[in-house]
Amino acid sequence: MTIADFPPKTSQKQPHQLDTQMFIAKSMGLYGDKFKYDCTNYINAKTKVAIRCKIHGVFTTLPSNHYKKNGGCKACVNDGLRVTDHIERFKSVHGDRYNYSKFNFKGARVKSIIICPDHGSFEQTYHHHYMRRQGCPKCIKNRRLNIEIILESFKAVHGARYDYSLVEFKTNNRAKVKIICREHGVFEQQIASHAQGKNCPKCFNNIGWSRSDYIRFCAKYDNKSSLYLIEMTKGSERFFKVGMTALDLKRRFSGKCALPYKINPLLILKSEAGFIYDLENTLHRMLKPHKYEPNIKFEGHTECFSKIPNSVLKFIQQIDSSSQMQLIT
Repeated sequence: MTIADFPPKTSQKQPHQLDTQMFIAKSMGLYGDKFKYDCTNYINAKTKVAIRCKIHGVFTTLPSNHYKKNGGCKACVNDGLRVTDHIERFKSVHGDRYNYSKFNFKGARVKSIIICPDHGSFEQTYHHHYMRRQGCPKCIKNRRLNIEIILESFKAVHGARYDYSLVEFKTNNRAKVKIICREHGVFEQQIASHAQGKNCPKCFNNIGWSRSDYIRFCAKYDNKSSLYLIEMTKGSERFFKVGMTALDLKRRFSGKCALPYKINPLLILKSEAGFIYDLENTLHRMLKPHKYEPNIKFEGHTECFSKIPNSVLKFIQQIDSSSQMQLIT
């Protein structure tokens, strides 16, 4: 047998295997590494091939279609068409605050890039940004801190008198927030005003009473009222408060009107409401040179004084001895 009797050697690779490699090479030249071709087996131009999308999984298409500009994964194409719809939904929640030029929808729970005008790019899922209405995490952190600062300033003045569960973040301290008075319900007030000691407009203790209004109010308490002198302390801070009330002291300074200081009653004088009204005004005028601003604001903090001079104490004793009122303590 001669060499001519042996058939010529052929390549071990079948034609379609060579065509598969060529198809993959050409496809990667068009799409880069966007797709995986580990499941691809090219047969001929009229037979669909399997291609793996990194986002949506395996899909099939004709080789000629894959070579076209829009011949990739149809699910990716549809997602691209829906991006504008997603952005409209985002804006319905967040307005025009964010820039979505880098946003690429890859699924409701897949993160994509959103641009915050204050803190730059951050990643967030469609689900969190739209369904849960979340925004830039740095903005949220700053907003939470600012709300905490606002609430701390409120509580430093008013203690536990109000419920602040409805207070929302505002960038302007002159903006109004919703506050809940435990007695009269919801009211709105400027942040700055409330932090400076302004109270619920319906609470009588916050009203600068006219004489006639105060007498009218005390009618349900047998037309009686009390003038009180109390010592207030907290740590090394010590001062006095002179005020009037139709209630007993325990009720006056409990609940929503609880004070952030320890109190020591020094004097309580009870008499007709009109007389007590006049006496309080007189004492406040006498004590004006000793006006005191407490470190912690509270309801009635404008009626505080650094000391009570002997002349004022003698004046009160003279009134008591005139039998126009009863000395309670």
